[in-house]
Amino acid sequence: MNRIDDSPEWSPEGLGIAIRMQHGDFGRESRPPVYLRVAAVLLSVTTLAILLGVAGWYAWRSLARRNAQEAATPDTPGVIARG
Repeated sequence: MNRIDDSPEWSPEGLGIAIRMQHGDFGRESRPPVYLRVAAVLLSVTTLAILLGVAGWYAWRSLARRNAQEAATPDTPGVIARG
């Protein structure tokens, strides 16, 4: 099997890309800009914070309702709650 450098069927553009990929230069050139990576991280962190906030609110509401129901039930059987 021929190496990419020796193969006659590669076009000049394809050969250039293949050589850059062989030498490890392709990854550095195709990396997205810094501001896009920072924006992606900020969006991910914001989304995670919103999801955790909503989950925490639902958990707090559930606990508050459970505590309210326990407070409304009498501790001693046969006692009628006032109010």
